[in-house]
Amino acid sequence: MARLGAHGPCLLRAEKETHNDAPDALCTWERTTRSYHLDKTKIRRLSKRDVEFAPRFRYTHRRHCHGWKLGKWYPIPEDIDAAIAALRKGFESAGWTVTYPTDKERA
Repeated sequence: MARLGAHGPCLLRAEKETHNDAPDALCTWERTTRSYHLDKTKIRRLSKRDVEFAPRFRYTHRRHCHGWKLGKWYPIPEDIDAAIAALRKGFESAGWTVTYPTDKERA
């Protein structure tokens, strides 16, 4: 598992939640979180998955977090603010919720 603080300051964090009401589903709820961090030489993407098990699979606990996993890395663009704005716009148009930075933190 990766630690968020070990990969520099957070540039952007986005979440997407899905609900599954199918009777044979293992999980009834799932949240995927992606976080982009500025390392010294690159931008790192970390991802995390949280799930809530269906009632028939709840032996010991209800929710489970799979922890932060290291994903892709990207070279640092020349205009990093424009790249982050484009990434934020892409997440929002795909139905993701951008949780960091908020509008107050960006101002």
